[in-house]
Amino acid sequence: MQIDPELVSALNKIDFLRRYKELSMEFRFDSKENFEKYSNEMVSAIISSFGMNPKYDKKENFFKIIEYHGEYSFQFNLSFKFGYVTCIWDIKKKAERIGGGPWGVIGQLLSGNYYDLVPTPAFRNYDELKIILNRSFLIFKNFKDEVLRSSAENNSY
Repeated sequence: MQIDPELVSALNKIDFLRRYKELSMEFRFDSKENFEKYSNEMVSAIISSFGMNPKYDKKENFFKIIEYHGEYSFQFNLSFKFGYVTCIWDIKKKAERIGGGPWGVIGQLLSGNYYDLVPTPAFRNYDELKIILNRSFLIFKNFKDEVLRSSAENNSY
């Protein structure tokens, strides 16, 4: 798997790898402490409180957020299985997929080291989940903004 060079540039400019590693290391606990019995309704309300419009996929048990910006679509999937926050992106340009995947895999590709596995952030309660989501949505926003800014600059001549 490879990442489109346009996306690699955006990820590097927002310092994605460092930020994701910091988030993951701050929210790393013994799995016995994880909040496995969360409520999907409560999670949906928390996501919505950040101004996002989540759609819940009951069959696959994840939340999906899709944003359209010109020729781009940014999909952000969130899974909370076993008290872990798994973030997965899918980016399309003119309806053609140009990249994405779980943040852990994206981190491995950026580092160039397959063995550089970043642990998935975990949460023990809704307050920790809010912090993780707040930072994740900020990374998502910064990434989208950088992709769109770069695209506008490249198309301005």
